[in-house]
Amino acid sequence: MEIATVCTLALALLALILLAILIKIYSSFNYFQKRNIPYEKAKSVFGSGSGSKSLTMLLWDMYKKSGHHKLYGYFVMWRPSVLVKDLDLLKCILVKDFSVFTDHGMYYDEKADPLSGHLFALEGERWRKLRAKMSPAFTSGRMKLMFHTITRFGNKLVSYIAEKPENESIECYHLVAKYTLSNIASTAFGIESDVFAEDSLFMKMALRFNLPNFEQFLRSFLTFNFKGIVKYIPFRITPKEVSKFFLQLFRDAVKYREKNNIVRNDFLQMLINLKNNGSIEDATAVDESFTLTMDQLSAQGFVFVLGGFETTALAQTWALYELALNPDIQQRLQDEVDSLDQWSYENILGLEYLDMVLKETLRKYPTVPFIIRRCDENYKVPGSDVIIEKGSDISVSVYGLHRDPELFPEPEKFDPERFGPNPSHEIKPFSYLPFGEGPRFCIGMRFAKVQAKVGIAMLMKHYTVEPTEKTAIPMVLHPLTVQPTAKDGVWLKFTRRNKL
Repeated sequence: MEIATVCTLALALLALILLAILIKIYSSFNYFQKRNIPYEKAKSVFGSGSGSKSLTMLLWDMYKKSGHHKLYGYFVMWRPSVLVKDLDLLKCILVKDFSVFTDHGMYYDEKADPLSGHLFALEGERWRKLRAKMSPAFTSGRMKLMFHTITRFGNKLVSYIAEKPENESIECYHLVAKYTLSNIASTAFGIESDVFAEDSLFMKMALRFNLPNFEQFLRSFLTFNFKGIVKYIPFRITPKEVSKFFLQLFRDAVKYREKNNIVRNDFLQMLINLKNNGSIEDATAVDESFTLTMDQLSAQGFVFVLGGFETTALAQTWALYELALNPDIQQRLQDEVDSLDQWSYENILGLEYLDMVLKETLRKYPTVPFIIRRCDENYKVPGSDVIIEKGSDISVSVYGLHRDPELFPEPEKFDPERFGPNPSHEIKPFSYLPFGEGPRFCIGMRFAKVQAKVGIAMLMKHYTVEPTEKTAIPMVLHPLTVQPTAKDGVWLKFTRRNKL
């Protein structure tokens, strides 16, 4: 066959493939119209969005446009997705009918990308078994055992700021990230890291995965929109150097402990017990029905880096920002912290106003700003004739719920009294979802809260935070990040209190 003929046939085949794709895209854009569901029309190849906004901001846009509809359709690329904002329907999806909406539908590939196979991404029976096995690691008793480690790094954070020049503007996210990442290094890896050093490799690798840049935005975009395809190409959501660094770190830490018979009260020890005995507890009876490989152990530890240090660091960063802009709230919190006669786990959890400040921070700046669930079977929406079809993506805009003026009056106002003993407005069930809800709520919620409260309380005990000329007011969020992240950082001044 002549080369010209081969080229002609190849071009014809390519044209047919492109035509098939166009027909598929066009038919999908009629999806909601055929089902009588209100929706946002596709604007471009990116679907209902412009491609210049993160999914968080896209969902918030859809939330505001949806009015009082229970469901609102939109397109991510050519894939139809459904935004749910009705609180009763959210209860059904997240709790009552959880068996239909169990999985996140996230990309993971345990062979090609070992660190992607963590609890947050796993599905079905794999997820259920691992969740049940790991739940005992996050009891209040376990958190109490780790309290000393958390306060130790809180003191180190206070000392680190004390070494800075007076009146210097400090970027708060990277500052607080040193504290949260030190806790993660100690409890999840069992190591004393060099995070507070300016050239810390541990921090560099953690930030390499989380920093807002186009490369990570593209990785997230591909895994969300083409997760069925990326498994068949040389692709990983975890950058190669990051994967290599953390896998080796886990292997070395586990090998050292097992070789030297070292046992500690931390997450790494629990994961070692889970690998060797099939149980978090170091019991003599081995559960042979459950196994955990070294790579799988590493993935469960890595999820602390993936979702633990950044979300908690952001929560504390935004709390400091709002305290700096609201000196009366800051003074009240400082008075409460000063009233402590002993720095203990029980006393920190007993600080009511600190709890109110953290809750309001997570209301205004939810570090998990949306929830995605996949519908695993055709589902009839209660009280209607609408069917959510099997395989559909269901999304919940937590960011939208938390900034809905009908649910939270004056949503832009930072008001901890919303969560006080006598709130002026009732907080409706399923309107406040900073850690999710139902069987798949954030398993690390207790650890995150304790770590954030200790960090905020220690800083308030020793410093007053104030805005500077570098502080953005109002704050502009980065357009490419999933979590609400300041575009140019959160810059504040830390003034030593007389109590220091």
